[in-house]
Formats: sequence, C-alpha cells, structure tokens
Amino acid sequence: MYLNSVKKKVIYFRKIKKILKKNNLSFLLFNRTLLCAETVSLLSHDNYDDIVVDIKILEKKKLIKDLNKIFKIKIKKNCLVIFYEKFTINMYFINFKQKYLNYNGLNVETKNFKKIKKIKIMNTIFNIPLDSKIIFNKLFVPSNAEIISSSVLNINKSFIKRIKNLVIAMLYILLFQKKYPRYDLNQRILTLYNLNFFNFIKSGLNKFRRKKIFKLNYSSFKNLNFDPIEYNWFFRKKHYSLIIRNSKQMKVKDIIKFLKNKKIDKIKNKIIETKMNKPFEEPIYLNQKFWKTGNNFFIYPIIYGFKKNVVGYQKVNQYIIMKKKPEVYSKGYYKKLKNMNDTEIRKYLHGNPLPINKLGFISGRHRVAAMIGRILKGEKYIPFNVYKV
Repeated sequence: MYLNSVKKKVIYFRKIKKILKKNNLSFLLFNRTLLCAETVSLLSHDNYDDIVVDIKILEKKKLIKDLNKIFKIKIKKNCLVIFYEKFTINMYFINFKQKYLNYNGLNVETKNFKKIKKIKIMNTIFNIPLDSKIIFNKLFVPSNAEIISSSVLNINKSFIKRIKNLVIAMLYILLFQKKYPRYDLNQRILTLYNLNFFNFIKSGLNKFRRKKIFKLNYSSFKNLNFDPIEYNWFFRKKHYSLIIRNSKQMKVKDIIKFLKNKKIDKIKNKIIETKMNKPFEEPIYLNQKFWKTGNNFFIYPIIYGFKKNVVGYQKVNQYIIMKKKPEVYSKGYYKKLKNMNDTEIRKYLHGNPLPINKLGFISGRHRVAAMIGRILKGEKYIPFNVYKV
C-alpha cells in the first residue's frame, strides 16, 4: 500500500535527518522525490528516493560510521546509496563551490539549491529548494539537444557507456520523438541507459513481441479497478470524488452503483471545469493545475460517451497552443465531437487494446468511463481488447 510505504520511508528519513543534524548538515529532496513532495505532500511511490547533501559529508567519518550502523551503505563517485528494507535512498553530493551539479549529464545550477523552504510530510519537516520549477524543467523536460549532449557529459559513466548512451538517445529521439511527450521520452531513454546488454536486447525484442490480447467479458470488466494505482487517488482526488465515494471502492461495479444512487443529474451541478486556455508544464500527469483545479475529466466521458478524435493527455498542449476551440475536455468540447456508433466503438476497442494488471486498468480510463456511461444508460457492454502487463 502506498501510504504504508510512505510511512516506512518517513521513519528512516527521520533517522538520517537526526544523524546529519548532529554534524551540522541537512539534505534536500531531489528529482522525483521532490516532484511528489511538491505535488501531493508525500514521498514518491518509487522504491527509491533521491536527495542532495553537501559534499562535505565525505569529510565526516563518524557520520558515515553512524549511517553504517543503521543502514547498509555504498559510496559511489557522485552519491552515497542507502539501503533499507525494500527501498534505497540516493544521496547525491553537491559542491556549492562549483557552478553546476551534474546529474545524468544535465547541469543544474547549484544556486538553485541554496534558497530553501520547508514542507511537512506525515508530521515530519523536509527541506526542499525554494523554486523547484527550475530544477523540474532541467531534469524532466530537456530539449533533444540536451538529452543527446547529456549522454556524453555524464561524468559518472565510463567512455564506452557514454558512447552506448549517445547511440540510444539519438535512435530513440529519431524514432519516437513524435510519439511521446517530452517527459515520457526522457524517462524512457534514462531507463534504457540503466539496462545491461542482455536486458537491453530483451527490451528491444519485447517491442516487437506480439502481446497476448484477449477480449474482456462483462463480469471481469466490472470487477477490475478503474485505477489500481493508489498514488493516483491522492493526486486525482477531485476528479475521482465525483464518480466514486472513496479510494477503497474503485472497482467499475462500485462506480456504477455509486452513480446510479447519486443520479447523474445531481452530479452535473457539482462539475467544475479545469481551465485549459494555457499550456501546462510537463509532466502533465503530475501537474497540479491540470489535476487540481477542476473535476470534469472522467464525469464528462461518462455523460457524453464514446466520441471521435478525443485528444489524449500527451497532445493536450499541442491543442492549446494551436488555440483550438472549444477548450479541450470542456462540456462544449464533448458536445462538438461526433458520436461513435456501436460498430465504430467495437472496431476502435478491437484495434486499441488496453493494458491491465491483476487489479485494474493501467491506462485508457476515458474509454472505461465512456463504457460505464453506456451501462448507466442501459446500453449493451461492448468488450474491450486488453493485454496483461
């Protein structure tokens, strides 16, 4: 469970904080850990966390010994890795006498870590950079040129690995830059960097391996979770709270029951549309303005059903930049789009299979919402094509 994991993490972070404080040092949350702290005031849902600490820590021999008494640690060239239970903490060294912190070949100015603010996570105070957006833009949405140059400027990698990463970056950008938004593109490339030769080849083969696709019957559909990722409930709560009572009742059948009891007409009066007149900062899936200023993203597909040419999240900014009207995902937007008939829905679901795990839908929730809308209207369920991940 996500919250239980965060509780465990906070306990160990307190221990680290205490040891550092004795030596007049402190740490700042960094990377995806910082991103999650800023967006939902919790630690990340990853099995690792990233922090930065003054490089002076290496001079504190007693401090290292104290850490080693509680944790298993490993000192690398650019960080100290702390292992505990099933988690790790990467403690990156920052030298404030230098202009830049080199992280994965990307140069982040050290001055961005000098001014700090405090944030409370489960009754524990953490330090974070005062202006995190500058760091986010550098780490998560680098330009193509920055991604390519970072592959060879990563001083913590050997020459051979840097050349390998350069080839990966150039090929991936060439093949997929139009398919993925900037954040996803960068994260996928970083994942490939970390694979050894065998897993890299395996990953490439998996791209071409035929997925075992099957039709999802109505009984199985009803018993899957609309969203099995517990973290999403905290971030998308406003949108989910309009279609479901709480995060413990996320099965499709629970949503159907909830909406039948509440009646759609009563819910319509509570809809607040997210303003979509200006581009959102990437990554959109963790953008507070995108998710927390309205509640219409899933109720509208339930109300208006399957529509043609609905814009996906990854292309939202393109739609906004082109100043298209009406605003994407608004009431007017769904009303303007043409309806799909049953034959078109069946063809679309057949040709665009959705990923699921044993708990629920990993993506494609707008389609799932539209199907829930059909069922609420007394229309026939049309099977999804799905594959397990």
